[in-house]
Amino acid sequence: MSLTELRPALHALPRQEKFMLVQELLAELAQQEELTKAGVVLENSYPVWTPAENHEAAASLQKLLEDDKAGRM
Repeated sequence: MSLTELRPALHALPRQEKFMLVQELLAELAQQEELTKAGVVLENSYPVWTPAENHEAAASLQKLLEDDKAGRM
């Protein structure tokens, strides 16, 4: 189906459905864009370890910052 054929049906949609359609199309375009960039897949997630999730590492970093600030490094 071409865009020319779709236009009358799209214009007849209620406002809320137009917004939903736009959101769906944008999400699909974003996903396609991401898939073309270095093979990144949106559905996958990868753990990132940060001091925010590790109190011991956060304390070590805080001590290093304090030592550096005091000129003790």
